[in-house]
Amino acid sequence: MKKIAILIFVCFLMISCSGGEKKKVDHVVITQNYYDSFYEKRMSVEIYNGSTEGIESFVQKVESAKTISGLFAIKEALIEGRFLVEFYQNDNMILKYDVFNTQNAFDELRNKFKKLMVIDDIPNKLKVVYEKAVVRKDLFINLTESALMKTFGTDYVEIQNCVYDSSTFPKTEQEPDYSRYLTPADYGKTIKALIWTIDNKTLIVWFIQNADAGFKSFSSLEYTDEVEF
Repeated sequence: MKKIAILIFVCFLMISCSGGEKKKVDHVVITQNYYDSFYEKRMSVEIYNGSTEGIESFVQKVESAKTISGLFAIKEALIEGRFLVEFYQNDNMILKYDVFNTQNAFDELRNKFKKLMVIDDIPNKLKVVYEKAVVRKDLFINLTESALMKTFGTDYVEIQNCVYDSSTFPKTEQEPDYSRYLTPADYGKTIKALIWTIDNKTLIVWFIQNADAGFKSFSSLEYTDEVEF
């Protein structure tokens, strides 16, 4: 009788443990929301959309974040703005945090504050600088075409399309020095540039063909109508 009772207890314990397992995150989306002094408006840019490979430390910290009282959330504004972090498993969102300072976040799904010191681990943050300028270079790097289209729309023009090799050099003053951004390992890949006209400003983004046959940005240039090239 004792053996049966022990067996039932062990089975119950195994069921309880398996039911309490954490859901495995397989996809992460991070959006940076900030005020852009160049465009003089609030911006929302998807800075990461992919698997957990390479950002395991970041994922682990988010998953293990502890709940705190809102009274203990520090008052601090990030110069980079705020970060909306979404964790998915099989296309189902299981976590959604608003990272609003260096130490805390807000759990959007459960309405709780979290102790979450991940600001230095967030991949591909935009380096926001608050200064008035007529030219800005290389803010939008390592972003996908779709991410920039979400931010700036689909009203763009493709102004360049070529295959990168040792003879690829800038032909205009706007173009970047390709050798600074690319390596011989990129030879044979397609380069293309897209241009957006936004009010009195121009944005040009250069992309290189990515491993998944998509394109990732490696350089950008923004300038106002005051600038002549």
